[in-house]
Amino acid sequence: MEAIQAVYEQIEDLKTNPISDEEIQRAKDSILNSFVFNFDSPEKVLRERMLYEFYGYPADFLERFRSGVENTKKADVAGVVAKYVHQDQLKVLVVGNTAEFDKPLSSLGPVTNLDISIPPPPGQKNEMPAQQPTASNDEGKALAQKVVERMGGLTKLQSVKALQAEMTEKATDDGPATPSKVTIVFPDRMHVDVQTPRGVLSIVVTPAVGFMSAAGMGARDLPTPERNEDLAAIRRDMIYIAQHLEDPNSIFFAEGAVEIGDVETRVVDVRVGDTAIRWFVDPKQGYLLREAYEGLARSGPFHGETDLSDWKTTQGITLPTLRRNKQDGRQVSIVEFTAIAFNPTIDPKLFEKPPVQAATQSR
Repeated sequence: MEAIQAVYEQIEDLKTNPISDEEIQRAKDSILNSFVFNFDSPEKVLRERMLYEFYGYPADFLERFRSGVENTKKADVAGVVAKYVHQDQLKVLVVGNTAEFDKPLSSLGPVTNLDISIPPPPGQKNEMPAQQPTASNDEGKALAQKVVERMGGLTKLQSVKALQAEMTEKATDDGPATPSKVTIVFPDRMHVDVQTPRGVLSIVVTPAVGFMSAAGMGARDLPTPERNEDLAAIRRDMIYIAQHLEDPNSIFFAEGAVEIGDVETRVVDVRVGDTAIRWFVDPKQGYLLREAYEGLARSGPFHGETDLSDWKTTQGITLPTLRRNKQDGRQVSIVEFTAIAFNPTIDPKLFEKPPVQAATQSR
C-alpha cells in the first residue's frame, strides 16, 4: 500500500512540479550512455542488426533513435504526461498474500479479485505428457502409418538423405516477408541463408560447430542452447520421424483427441531416440495438422507448437508448405515453403566455418 500511494503521489506531483531540465538531461544521459553497451562487441552488433532486419526497422533506426532522445524537450515530456498519465484511469495489479498487506486494498477503491491460474481447456492435450509412454500402442502405430503413407510411403521417405527448400518467413500475416534458403542433411547438419537488405546472413549447425556469419562481419559462434535447439529441430522434422516408423525403439502412442478447426484430431505421443514430440493427426485423411514439443532457447525453456497446412506434393513426397509457429502460446513466425528439392547435390563447404578474417588497422 505504501508503494502504491507513493506512485500516486509522484503522478499528482507532476501536475504542479513538471520535470526539470536537469531531470530530462539525466534521463537522456542514462538512456544514451547505456544504449552503447548494446554494441560493445561484434556479437552484440550482429544480434542487434538481426533484430532490426527481422522486425523491418528502417535502415537509419539507430540514428533516428539517438536523435529523438537528444532532441526531447520539457514540453514533449509534459505533453506525454498530460495525454497518458492520469491517476483516476490507472489499473493497479497486486499479486501477493492480502493477509500480510499493511492496509486493505479496498481503502484505495473497488477491488476485483482475479484467478490467475491458467488450467488447460477441457479436452485439450497440447502439452507434452509428464511421463513419456514406454511402448507403442496399436492405434498410435496405425495413425503413424497413415501419416507416413500420406507423405509418400516409407520407402520413398527413407530414400531422403538431404533436402533444400526456399521459403519466406514473417512475424505476422501482414508483416514483411524475409526470404531464406535452408539445406538439411539428416540427421544433424543444417545451413540457412537469410536474405537481408545488407546481404546474406548464414546460420550453420552441425554436431561439431554452430555459428552465424555475414559479409564483413566474419563468423560468430552460436550460443550453445541455440545450436542444440537447431539440432533438435532437425530430429523433430516429420521426414526424419517418419523414416523411423519401423525402428523397434521408436514409440507411437495414441491417447485422447483435440479439435483443430473442424477436425477432431487424434493425439499421438512420439519418441524417436532422444526426440519427443506430440503429433495431432487427422484420423480420416492422415494429415498431420499440428506438432507440439518442448524446446530450449537462449532465454530458457519454451513450449512450441506448429500448425501445418497447405500440403503439396514434390517428387512424390507430400509435405505442408505453410507452418505457423508458436512459443508458449505466442505466435513467433509464419513460414511458407515456395520450393523444395530432395537429395540435391550439396557442397560440403556449406557446413565449414569460414576462416577468421585478419583485422585491419587505420589511422
